[in-house]
Amino acid sequence: MRSVLGILALACSTPAPTPPADHAVAGEVISVPTGRAIAAAPPTAVPDNSLAADEGTLAIVAPHPTTLGVATTARIRVVPGAGYHINTRYPFVVSFASTENVTVAKPRLEGGRNGIAGDAEILAETELSIPVTVIASTPGEHTVNGQFHVGICKSDVCLTRSMPVTFTVAASR
Repeated sequence: MRSVLGILALACSTPAPTPPADHAVAGEVISVPTGRAIAAAPPTAVPDNSLAADEGTLAIVAPHPTTLGVATTARIRVVPGAGYHINTRYPFVVSFASTENVTVAKPRLEGGRNGIAGDAEILAETELSIPVTVIASTPGEHTVNGQFHVGICKSDVCLTRSMPVTFTVAASR
């Protein structure tokens, strides 16, 4: 994972067909698709490029306990902080590592390209909610791990955030 936090070089209202390969360096002036230039803000201390407290909150809603072979759903939910919004035109991606004894129905969930919800049940500037369907094959509690990438913006800058997601699936016979 990159140790330097970057700022997306795009305006929040301008569509980005694909994520940029490079990020701005603090103090560097970057141009955005609107033709104006903005100075990259100095990075803030954000572990693992996760959301800073003022940028918003990431909540993982654990799935309800289930029985073997019966699907249950967890939810990944982002609510932006005051002054921020979800960039609905920038792609979000959630990818899950294979997990012993649990099948993730769709190991890669994505959407957000040009405002298309894709796998999200809610894709709005005020909230992003992504359901994750899982099925346990053995009884007990099983941990599911993944990685989540999203764009969050203020009125003049957009930031990419990448953070781990983890939840537990409890199954009985």
